Amino acid sequence: FRSGECIPLGYAPHQYTIFERIDGVSNQLPVVREFSHHLYCKPEVGGLMIGVFEPQPIPHVPDFVKERQLSNYVPRSASNEVFEESMDKAGADFEAALDCFPVLQQSGIRQWLHGPDTHSPDHGFMLG
Repeated sequence: FRSGECIPLGYAPHQYTIFERIDGVSNQLPVVREFSHHLYCKPEVGGLMIGVFEPQPIPHVPDFVKERQLSNYVPRSASNEVFEESMDKAGADFEAALDCFPVLQQSGIRQWLHGPDTHSPDHGFMLG
């Protein structure tokens, strides 16, 4: 789809966690946003996924991405890149997720992920 409009986008690494299967969880559940702790919870392959959006993002751009940016070329595979996880990025907000969704306290973590995500330059909503 092309609208002819230029939409400013920024790149921000995003830390999220996928938990093991939880009885009763299916992809029919809604995505839940918890604004006071900057997090969301969504169903993910029979478990839950918690993602944290830092209000003041900690810069974390791997060297290979910095080098690539100098070339003004981003390969298609970039959308699937995964970086080294960073608990500093999730921190207290991730801990709050365990209180908001107590079932996570009994569920194991399947995978920590840290990868690129696209946002508006101010990390606010884009409406159109």
